[in-house]
Amino acid sequence: AAVAMNEIKSISSSEITLPPNQQPAFKARYLTSEIEHLCGRTEHTVADLYSPAMIVFIARKIINTIHPALGSLHACAVLRKLRVLIALSGMNAIQGYPVEMLLQAVRPFIKDSECASDAIGIMQYLLNRGNAYLSTSPSFTVGILVTILASLRAFLESSPTSTTQQSQYRLTLSKAQAFHSWLGTYLASHSPT
Repeated sequence: AAVAMNEIKSISSSEITLPPNQQPAFKARYLTSEIEHLCGRTEHTVADLYSPAMIVFIARKIINTIHPALGSLHACAVLRKLRVLIALSGMNAIQGYPVEMLLQAVRPFIKDSECASDAIGIMQYLLNRGNAYLSTSPSFTVGILVTILASLRAFLESSPTSTTQQSQYRLTLSKAQAFHSWLGTYLASHSPT
């Protein structure tokens, strides 16, 4: 999980520190021990906990907490929770329906300058690691790549609405341009089976 998390963060992650009300109410270093404790009290084991159905269930519960009235920082906090879920669930998150659902769920956040860095890291990780599955589903892959490119174009052509957003926008713009060029090479090398 730590290797996956570091890989996602190395691709792209936001440097924004969330306000205290958006941060978790527990220490992150205790998350895995708490999950093990919870599994010890049920019939589940940690190894079997992250089945594709459970990943989809947890991801939908997390995504359903997003509301436009809560703002971009709340959406950024939700994306970080999804990033943790992807890292903990390992191979099950990058194949089958979970990778499709996660790509569809994260794609709209590319247009938000505060969430785009985290969204780009998650999407590039899912596309890169899920390539074996995505090559067997060409209609979905082409569809999601076209919508990602459309969302990226909308972001790249937009401009910040206020002077406070300009610095964040400039930081995210270079990551979006790098992701755009990476998508071009991904499309060129993608060969459906």
